[in-house]
Amino acid sequence: MTAYRIIDNELSRCQKWLGDKAGSVGTDMVVCIGLERNGELIAVTGYNLFNGRSCHVHFCIKKGAYPTRQYIWFVHYYAFIQAGLEMMIAFMAASNERILKLTRHLGYVEKYRLEDAHPNGDMVLCTLSAKNCKFLLGKEYAFK
Repeated sequence: MTAYRIIDNELSRCQKWLGDKAGSVGTDMVVCIGLERNGELIAVTGYNLFNGRSCHVHFCIKKGAYPTRQYIWFVHYYAFIQAGLEMMIAFMAASNERILKLTRHLGYVEKYRLEDAHPNGDMVLCTLSAKNCKFLLGKEYAFK
């Protein structure tokens, strides 16, 4: 049986995983929520640059892994309900089609494409507002 666990209390472990997998620096300044499958991290969502109304969000998912609905719900619940933010701002490589597809599915809207701003080419800036977050609007996505 596959066992999933949402991790919101192992900050340094999730920060390291995010930094290693995403090739990011400065992840020691990022608040993270992780998802384990059978004891192995398969996804981490990082948040930084909180300003009271918004924050930057970073999604990293292991190749071939899929986050659970409960995890997706929780990462949005954290930002919009617990932190009380109005908007999440996601930056990602335009070449990362998997994350772009996921964010669009979740309701994020592409706002800008910054030419050559990422080591792999263009960078895409997407946003999601709390009022448009479908994972908080319907009970079918919440914990059962």
